[in-house]
Amino acid sequence: MTARDLTPAQRRALERQVSTAVLLAFVKIEHPNLATPLYLVADAMDYLRDGILWTGVLFQVTPPSDNESAPQATITVPNTDRRIGLALRTLTERALVTLDICTSDDFNLALDPRESLGPVTPIYPPVRYELVDVECTVAELSGTLMVRDFAQEPWPAIFATQSKVPGSFR
Repeated sequence: MTARDLTPAQRRALERQVSTAVLLAFVKIEHPNLATPLYLVADAMDYLRDGILWTGVLFQVTPPSDNESAPQATITVPNTDRRIGLALRTLTERALVTLDICTSDDFNLALDPRESLGPVTPIYPPVRYELVDVECTVAELSGTLMVRDFAQEPWPAIFATQSKVPGSFR
């Protein structure tokens, strides 16, 4: 289960019936094939946060699950560029995705790119996921964001056999 530490002001803003604040998903994508990580924000505008330029892309993220199992979310990105689908098909390892959700109240929305007004306090703290079950269609790319559940790993993963440790077998 994931803990969410909200300030009283954030809680009041989220629980209002009418609010001008918008929730923004910030996604950092890392993979050994990428020279630098991709920094994306779910908005049409770019954002400058912590000295990093986050590129605005209109993608959708479902909130992570909040039950007793490991957190899991889904991400859907419009397939607007053939290079995205081609790049995903050549991946042999899972991409690592860091997701945190912030509110637009922490940014000056009159600037381009939008800049933070001070320290940004995420509503949903950054969690590092693995991107799995990627599906690519003509219209969109989608995948599941999962935290590796070590409770489901086979144990022991390595067995002490005679071929691996011959000194133990005399």
